[in-house]
Amino acid sequence: MKKLLFINTFHSSTDDRTFYHQAKSLVESGHEVYIFSSFEVKTNSENGVQFCSQKINTLGVLAQLRYLISIIRQYQPYSIICDSPTGILAAKLAWRPVRIIYDVTEWIPSKKHLQGSTILTKTPKFIILLLINLLAGLLTDKFIFGEYHKSLLFKLFFWKKKCTVPYYPSLSYIPYLTPRILNNQLCIYYSGWFNVDKGFSNVIELTKLIALKAPDTAITLELTGKYESKTDELLFEKRLSALPGNVTVGKHDFLAFPEFCKSLSKADIFLDLRINDFENTHCLPIKLFYYMACGRPVIYNKLKAIEREVKINEMGMFIENNNFETIACHISDYIHQPEKFNEHCENARKQALSKYNWEIISPGFVRFVID
Repeated sequence: MKKLLFINTFHSSTDDRTFYHQAKSLVESGHEVYIFSSFEVKTNSENGVQFCSQKINTLGVLAQLRYLISIIRQYQPYSIICDSPTGILAAKLAWRPVRIIYDVTEWIPSKKHLQGSTILTKTPKFIILLLINLLAGLLTDKFIFGEYHKSLLFKLFFWKKKCTVPYYPSLSYIPYLTPRILNNQLCIYYSGWFNVDKGFSNVIELTKLIALKAPDTAITLELTGKYESKTDELLFEKRLSALPGNVTVGKHDFLAFPEFCKSLSKADIFLDLRINDFENTHCLPIKLFYYMACGRPVIYNKLKAIEREVKINEMGMFIENNNFETIACHISDYIHQPEKFNEHCENARKQALSKYNWEIISPGFVRFVID
């Protein structure tokens, strides 16, 4: 049995990837697992996983490093799995014989890191963050990659061990219901931030077109997420209230992981129409694989990362050049042509069962962490 420590400075203690998948598999394999997150105070244990989290994300970088070093020295783990350069640097500064694993799931630098920067400061900040990320790669013993494009920077370290562990969900969390006959009723589901970058404006526009093309269909737009600003809330609430009369909007805040998985069973179709910019098109959306496991069609903007991984046309549709009119016609066909809807539902579920699930990749992940 080995002692393993997750250090999350980008994610919560009960992050779906860390807690519900990776830590769970390691515990089931007989290992002692701890999770530290800098986002909250959490010191209990759940399902065999022990938490040692403290809210230090508001502290300065040096104070965070000092605290993380003290955690590493206290627990003296065999391996540390880090989600950011901060955890990696702390692991190195702790001066303990520990194996450092970098689980690369985030862009560094990303758009959010550069928000608020002026033209003069944006380029220097980008270069500094990039160099910090490269330093983290140099200090790391092993890499875990969530997806292809985020791995490319670290191909520089060709001599280090690497493993790809995609964002596939455990099918045990996803409720599967046989697709219903739509019969002039339709539930459209969106989960995420209610902002322009994540495509919320596009979701509203497409829903409006679907409602106009199928005026006799009772449409439910089920939303799970929240607004980032009061400005966004005022803008989008006005647009939601102006949707055609055959649309009912159900809105909920972000849900805990088990409740989120249960909420997916409401949907007939999943939408994710995030803006197709450089960063988004090279990011593989995590929720895509949860939607597939539900066995329902998915509608996405045409992102390069998805094209590389999944055959969307077999279980849904890509939107190209904001051509919402054509997609609205296709969705209208789902309502009036049950055979097309059922075919895409079956294909999505089959792909989830045959390839895109945690049960298939979990043994390889455990071996990589322990070996």
